[in-house]
Amino acid sequence: MSMRVLSMAQFVEIFFAYSVVTLLIPGLLLKEKLKELSFAERLTGYFLAGNFYCINLVFLLEFLHISCRVTLIFGTALPFLIRGYKKCSEVSFGRERFQKFLLGFKALLSGTYGVKTLLADITAWISDKIPEVKIKKIWKHIPELILCLAVVAGILYVYGLNNFTEYGYKESDMPVHNYWINLMDKNQIFKMGVYPHGFHCMIYYLHVVFGIKTYVLLRLFSLVQVLFIHLAIVGCLRMICKARFTPYIAAGLYLMANIFGKNTYSRYASALPQEYGMLFILPVVCFAVRFLDEYAAHLKETDEEKKQKKKRRSRWYLAGLAISFSLSLTTHFYDTMIAGYLCLGIAAGYFFRIFRWRYLRQVVLAGFVSILLAVIPMGIGVAMGNPLQGSLGWGLNVIKGKSTSDSSANAEVDKKVVTTESGKKITIVGDVDEETIEEIKKQVEKQADAASQDSASGQDSSDSGKASGVQQKSKTSEVMKLTTKEKVKGKFRIIFSEIQTYVTNENPFFAWCVIGGGAVLLVFGFFAFLLRRVDYGAMLLAMAVYTFIMCIMQSAGALGFPKLMDASRNSIFFAYTIVVIWALAADAAVYLLFGWFRRTWMMNLSSLLILVAAGCGIAEKGLVKEPVYVKALETNSAITCLTNIMNEEQDFTWTIVSANDELRMVEEDGYHYEILDFLKNIKKGEKAKTFTISTNAVYFFIEKIPVNYAGTADGMELGGISEKYAREPLPAENGIKAYEGRERWVTMSHMYYWGQKFMELYPNEMEVYYESDDFVCYRLKQNGNSLYNFAIDYGYNNPKVTTDRNAAKEKQEAK
Repeated sequence: MSMRVLSMAQFVEIFFAYSVVTLLIPGLLLKEKLKELSFAERLTGYFLAGNFYCINLVFLLEFLHISCRVTLIFGTALPFLIRGYKKCSEVSFGRERFQKFLLGFKALLSGTYGVKTLLADITAWISDKIPEVKIKKIWKHIPELILCLAVVAGILYVYGLNNFTEYGYKESDMPVHNYWINLMDKNQIFKMGVYPHGFHCMIYYLHVVFGIKTYVLLRLFSLVQVLFIHLAIVGCLRMICKARFTPYIAAGLYLMANIFGKNTYSRYASALPQEYGMLFILPVVCFAVRFLDEYAAHLKETDEEKKQKKKRRSRWYLAGLAISFSLSLTTHFYDTMIAGYLCLGIAAGYFFRIFRWRYLRQVVLAGFVSILLAVIPMGIGVAMGNPLQGSLGWGLNVIKGKSTSDSSANAEVDKKVVTTESGKKITIVGDVDEETIEEIKKQVEKQADAASQDSASGQDSSDSGKASGVQQKSKTSEVMKLTTKEKVKGKFRIIFSEIQTYVTNENPFFAWCVIGGGAVLLVFGFFAFLLRRVDYGAMLLAMAVYTFIMCIMQSAGALGFPKLMDASRNSIFFAYTIVVIWALAADAAVYLLFGWFRRTWMMNLSSLLILVAAGCGIAEKGLVKEPVYVKALETNSAITCLTNIMNEEQDFTWTIVSANDELRMVEEDGYHYEILDFLKNIKKGEKAKTFTISTNAVYFFIEKIPVNYAGTADGMELGGISEKYAREPLPAENGIKAYEGRERWVTMSHMYYWGQKFMELYPNEMEVYYESDDFVCYRLKQNGNSLYNFAIDYGYNNPKVTTDRNAAKEKQEAK
């Protein structure tokens, strides 16, 4: 089986494993509890419950130091055991079921109950469970099912090709996350510092319960992540949109339209905590909206039965809000910040309702519980003696307002002094473009000229003096008004420029669409209030306010405000949520125009036409997104070799000598020795002249064309490995620095010529295990009782001596 096909099969396995624990199992448990909610609400509730339970189960078992496959499976099955115990508490119920099963099994063994009859009975049972009414409902939703499949197909095209053709890690911090998950295998969570471990808990759970190797999960879970991120757009918008097909406008634009900068979606190529946490952002706003609307309906309802039903639903919505917000904080601090901005928007949009005590006490309690649920595991980690991990410490300082290093630096950088033609100095604060600065200069000059003209008029009478003073005051006021206007225009230009640069791929039209989206929602929101559609109007106003908040946060540094998030990182969330704004704008237009029809077919048809028109427009303008390509930080050959070795060799009977890329990948199955340490140990002149590795097999991973690690060799024409690089001394620094830029070429060249020399000395024992154009893997099989000495002279042990010797040789030949 080729590596590409294997990667596809592994992706399917991971997708089904994650779907089982986050959708199927919670669905079986909560189906009856959530039957009063809509399909999209139930599905989102199952998803949140599954993630929440698995993550916190891992936390609990890790703190008790008993986390393993047996305890995790038992913990997963425990809710079913409790439920089964309650159902079978009646002896007669359990006895009847057991007797019926025994009779059926006996008849099947004796032949009186044939296989065909069994299949017919199973078919009849399924037919009873899925009545004709449900089949009609499924048939009714066929268009949406087709659109969902189209979204899945688009994701596999845009993001899947890169996963199936580039096998290695694509972000430099992924080995760190791999290491943290490996520590959880030893029940040592938070050993490297207290950090939101929600993502790590889920990867660890899938690794242990389903037996999928951690490095495989980190390679391919990104595709599962991005699949659920797009489906979350559809599911959450389906909860709050009025038209059936407007949610697919958002998903389609975000997936297939090439209108956002690559920086807004390139991280989807890697399985990272921030991107995993994005799954829980939209449920925050959707469940908050549904709670505020449903609880208001509960208070107005007069029928007692309906009143209680609405109250139950509002409680489920509140629980969904608390769990989703808690999961965002459990996973990544940045996700919580965006969820917080959404909550600010909700507070502004529902200002007439949320500050009433009946609503406020429930929302505050839900917020307190959600934060408490996320903070408790981290608090326990600190109580166990673990320090805060660096990035979490920064996040807490931001909350406390102590993270002033960035803001103070910005204040120093963004202040500039300019001089007018008349020699007057003006201090400009913030990132102001040259056009605005020139306008400010002109206004200051006008003000100075007006003042000088008034002072030169020379009027002696008091009345005329008073009149002149009034005139001067009015002129100055007018100039000040113009100055304020220009300042506002300047700030707007800054915001527009930042959005255009970081979000919309330098496209001014779509930058206007971003700002215009918020403005359109604001107008439609007020219009909905006029039409007495208060709940819908409040939701539109909330999302409009959120849009303006994000515009300011996107430009915070340029505006001279403290930056809570880097502009490039903020743009990821802005692009993800701006498509929601556009979809809501389309939904509002359709709903406010055709919502007064008794039947909804006009509204649904209009939304479908908008979806088709958007797709045709994107195709016509050539804005269809190409498949995302992010170069891996290691060769495909290295991952292929690693996979083959793990399948062929017994655990801990082999060692890989390579750069530190594979260090964390092999920890659970074998040993790893870093190339730089290996080369330094065999360096000529070392005190220990014998150097061995005590495993039966030793594999040497050598890049013939070294990887340009994280772009550190950009602009360098280095070619492949050569004797020129082998003549240079080994890198003095350890760690990743030895494998960046030119240093990687030097390290790999030394290793290659050592391998050539060792194979020359031991041709029967040293063999080429795998080779491609850019990579070669040597394998040495040895007897554990008679180990080979790797400390040989390969010609470049001491580059300085070698260089002097070669120079002398060349000089002699020249004579």
